[in-house]
Amino acid sequence: MMVRTVADIDKAFEAPCVLEELVNIKHEIAVIVARNEHGAIKCYDAVKMIFSEEKFVLDFREAPAQLETGILKEANAMAEKIADAIGLVGILAVEMFVTNDNQLLVNEMAPRPHNSGHHTIEASITSQYEQLLRAILGMPLGDTALHSPSLMLNITETEALAADRTGKLQQVLNVPGAHLHWYGKQGGKPGRKMGHITVTDTNMESVLAKAETIRKILN
Repeated sequence: MMVRTVADIDKAFEAPCVLEELVNIKHEIAVIVARNEHGAIKCYDAVKMIFSEEKFVLDFREAPAQLETGILKEANAMAEKIADAIGLVGILAVEMFVTNDNQLLVNEMAPRPHNSGHHTIEASITSQYEQLLRAILGMPLGDTALHSPSLMLNITETEALAADRTGKLQQVLNVPGAHLHWYGKQGGKPGRKMGHITVTDTNMESVLAKAETIRKILN
């Protein structure tokens, strides 16, 4: 709950609580960092998450994040420092907030392949899954460079999609550079995540345009 005034404290939970400062967030980003047992470290380019203001869930993710170079360098440095500090052997997703005054705050960490790295399957020289195997087997880490900009669009169940799933997904696959990942979940309800689509192209403008085409097909 939000505690905005002293009077709000009386409405707080009647149990032990954690009090956190309210943060004015401009963006949320994530960095996938890999480290092997020899201490070699490599980061993937930071990605930026865009959330649905209506559903309050992740709508899409752009890679690389279209942000200031200084922020992106700081995010990678922070992820590398964390990987070294915990003695990581594997890969780690570090999610961060970018505040209105351009401070970086670590929000969450996940020591595993993560949805913020799904785009690496099609858009990176080395996917996060191959990188994980390289790291834990003591092999040289792979090249994390992007060979094309990309956008990952979540597929959430809607009445329109449920009514013509095959037809709509076939239309999506007709879009050049669209890569469909269907999770095979049994049954769906409105708002449930059913899969994702990664869109790649030679520039971010084309990627965004194709993503908008796909969004119209699915809705």
